[in-house]
Parts: sequence; C-alpha cells; structure tokens
Amino acid sequence: MANTPILRLGRIEITELFQLKVYPNPSSGKFTISTGFALLPENIKLYNSIGQEMPVTLDKSSGSTVLDTNIPKGIYILKATRGYWHQSVRVVIE
Repeated sequence: MANTPILRLGRIEITELFQLKVYPNPSSGKFTISTGFALLPENIKLYNSIGQEMPVTLDKSSGSTVLDTNIPKGIYILKATRGYWHQSVRVVIE
C-alpha cells in the first residue's frame, strides 16, 4: 500500500471561559461583553437583519468591554472574533 494521508477529525470544545457573553440582553443599547480574553474594537461587529454593519462605540474604561449603540430598536447579531475563534450572539435593543 502507498502512503496515504490520514485525516483525523476531533471535537473541539470551547470552555465556558471563552464563551461570548453579552448582558443585559435585551437592553436599551448598552451591553457588557465578556469573553475571557481581551477584545479590540476591530474584533467586535454588530449587524442588522439584512447584514449591514451598524456603528458601535466600545468603552473599556470600567475594566470590562461595554458596547454602546445609538441605533433603532430591533434584533441584531453581535459577532466577536479573535484569530481562529469567533462567536455570534443575537442581541435585542428595546
């Protein structure tokens, strides 16, 4: 037999430490974001229901990452990325 490459697939589990947490949800437009590691402003995006990126402001002065929006009420998708890690969560602005 010839040398045949073997592909091994494994299950990768994300520990709770690295789970994307956004609270309070729903909110009036201000959310605290927690991931277990630091996120830069370019790592966080907010999209509306038709995929348009929405303007957001990040505030890290309190020691945690706070996302502040000035956008209409509705349901949005918050996407956080860092390297190969990425997660999305639905957020509601009331």
